[in-house]
Amino acid sequence: MTRWLWLLIAAWIPGLAPASEGGTPARGAAVGWERYQVLVQRNVFAKDRGRAREENRAAAAPKPEADTVLTGILEKDGELIAFLENRKTKAVQVARKDDPVARGTIAAINLDSIEYLCDGTSVRVEVGKSLEGGAAEPAKPAATGADSGSPETNAILERLRKKRQEEMNR
Repeated sequence: MTRWLWLLIAAWIPGLAPASEGGTPARGAAVGWERYQVLVQRNVFAKDRGRAREENRAAAAPKPEADTVLTGILEKDGELIAFLENRKTKAVQVARKDDPVARGTIAAINLDSIEYLCDGTSVRVEVGKSLEGGAAEPAKPAATGADSGSPETNAILERLRKKRQEEMNR
């Protein structure tokens, strides 16, 4: 009777298929836990089950150097200071030599450019260009434009724009 019970259980649970002659598993029958590896790999209850998809998105994400633009350089008390703007967040960063910026550091600052070091490569970045060294994408207008401010603010901004334009034409 126990043999009949064993055959009934083996037929009911597919992983317990009877072995063929010689003690090897029958054709198409998985051995032990190997049959359940798919459950281990795709466990819906695992804490890190979505991590593979997140890693793929991170690989496709743009580099922060593409969004960071050198907007100007200032000399103050004999020290050169670079102004960098993140085009996505509109945040301005004031940086000096050896300061960390994006994923690298500023190696040198001149009056018209900076030397940006990242991953062992050096890139010369001119004013108005991204940290990749290429032309910066045009800035998208902010939700609250500069013209929505007070008349005094608009007048100051216009004077600064004209002054910067004159400096660039020299």
